[in-house]
Amino acid sequence: MEQQQNLFSEIFVNYEINAYSPKKKFIYGNNDKAKRICKYCGKTIKTGATFNEVAHAIPESLGNKTIISADECDSCNDKFSKTIDLDIFEYLKLFRVLYGKKGKKGVPKLKFKNGTEISHNGTNAIIIQRTNDTANNINFSNENFKIPLEFSKDINFMNIYRALVKYVMAVIPNKEIPNFSRTIEWIMDIKNDGTLLELPAIAAKIDFQNYHDQPMFMIYRRKNENDSLPYMYAEIRITTMIFVFIIPFCRKDTINFSKKDNFDIFWKFNKHYAHFTDWTFNNFNVDVEKHTIMNMQMNKKST
Repeated sequence: MEQQQNLFSEIFVNYEINAYSPKKKFIYGNNDKAKRICKYCGKTIKTGATFNEVAHAIPESLGNKTIISADECDSCNDKFSKTIDLDIFEYLKLFRVLYGKKGKKGVPKLKFKNGTEISHNGTNAIIIQRTNDTANNINFSNENFKIPLEFSKDINFMNIYRALVKYVMAVIPNKEIPNFSRTIEWIMDIKNDGTLLELPAIAAKIDFQNYHDQPMFMIYRRKNENDSLPYMYAEIRITTMIFVFIIPFCRKDTINFSKKDNFDIFWKFNKHYAHFTDWTFNNFNVDVEKHTIMNMQMNKKST
């Protein structure tokens, strides 16, 4: 208890923390369609918006079935499903297959450009490497080895940041939205032309001990005027990944957290994260699709 108090005492002084659990279905936003205003395009039914589809705050393809966003129109929902949601799904679907977890269309079979195929038979992940059109099963009893996975689809990594932030926007109260008008403009304005923006790093960690079949997340909202810290940041756990990220372009922030010194102050403040050393810090600040290769290291299990 003393250790926990030491880790979280400063956070409780500075932040209000809201946790969003997938255990119970909940709809965030206005239940009355006639009074809904889309958080992203600002349209209402009177100005041409429709709200007929069920908009999941986090896509069903990532396992979410219970966290619903009412204030997202059908047009914006469709746009996200073809852009930012698609990029983050491509980035994370490897982990769903390795653990045999079903999405909206079941467990996908992955095929990579360099001939590797990954599937799941209900009990174990199956990895096949094809060379000259001949299938060769990889022998897991051999020494450790690395498998380069060359993605078939190019990925816009800024869209992954956009997606994570959009999931937060989907559940925060509507009264907070004016503080994030520039944030929403950034989410919507996908240029894909190589534009470079000043964005804070995203901290990421793979937690192979815990697989989250449905996404879980916490949102930290600053409750004082300590502007050395960001107004809002979040932790999202999807599959085996943990992402911690600052919500960018908030009008209540006066400090540029894309600067390393400023980000380091924020990270050291979060003692419960900084306590662990195996985080990676990703700069998803280029708005362009990139050819992607993920190196998967396979290690022989010790007895």
